[in-house]
Amino acid sequence: MHTGSPIPPSQFQTGQPLFRLISLPGAGQDFGSDDDLDENGIDSSTPLVDGIRTYPFYLQPDAEPTNGFSEYGLFSDLDDADDDNADLTIDFGFTQPVALGNLVFFDLNDNGRADPAEGVPNVPLRLFPPGADPISASP
Repeated sequence: MHTGSPIPPSQFQTGQPLFRLISLPGAGQDFGSDDDLDENGIDSSTPLVDGIRTYPFYLQPDAEPTNGFSEYGLFSDLDDADDDNADLTIDFGFTQPVALGNLVFFDLNDNGRADPAEGVPNVPLRLFPPGADPISASP
């Protein structure tokens, strides 16, 4: 059994690769197959303090996923030299949180900023899922 792969808090610090990223919600288990349904990072609201790690998982000699069975993700051929002794199906997923602002304005003086009296009240906002047609779909 492996106790879980850690990504240390230092990787979430300013200037590091995971700065301002958060773990995707939900932590899947290791079912020995590569899928697009989950990722294996246990969520933390404070990765700057705790880092991110996986649940414990088991590696069995000569019994791990292979390209012909269930290892079909990106770079699945990286372990081809000893394919059934490496598990590339355990992965982490990260995203950068985004937010919508709360201001619509007419830039009356063309300075690129919202100045007093340029705000437009009561503008409706409709959000659609990716790929939806805003003309015919419901938000």
